[in-house]
Amino acid sequence: MGKLYDLIFSSLQTIIEEKLEKEVNKQVESRLTKYIEYVSQTYDVSLKLLLRDFQNLDELNTTSIPKPGICMGIKVNGGRCSRRAINKGYCKTHQNQIPVKTVKKEIEMKEMVKHTHTFPPMYDPDCPACNKTESKKKLLIEL
Repeated sequence: MGKLYDLIFSSLQTIIEEKLEKEVNKQVESRLTKYIEYVSQTYDVSLKLLLRDFQNLDELNTTSIPKPGICMGIKVNGGRCSRRAINKGYCKTHQNQIPVKTVKKEIEMKEMVKHTHTFPPMYDPDCPACNKTESKKKLLIEL
């Protein structure tokens, strides 16, 4: 009888802890959402930006599966969505609001040949830039 009691007690304790943790998380997220909406309205900060930053507080990686919570999307009326987050912190309805990461590319600057004279005159035979453009004109004339 003692083993059965311990098994039942530990199972009930686990179930109660899970339900309690879910309810606490729900209440905390509800209060934080109210605060985020208050800050957005009071200080004229984009709700979308605040929710994105809020999502990063838990160091959620957008490429990995996020922790369960409510959607970070914004409804048509401007409020926060209250559905369960499924993909990267967003519900199925607000998948189109997932931030897109931009890839930064370095632009390679080629060294330009510069004019070595003042204007006017427009053409100086000793100027490397004038000679470069003049050689292109000659090629076009030959064609």
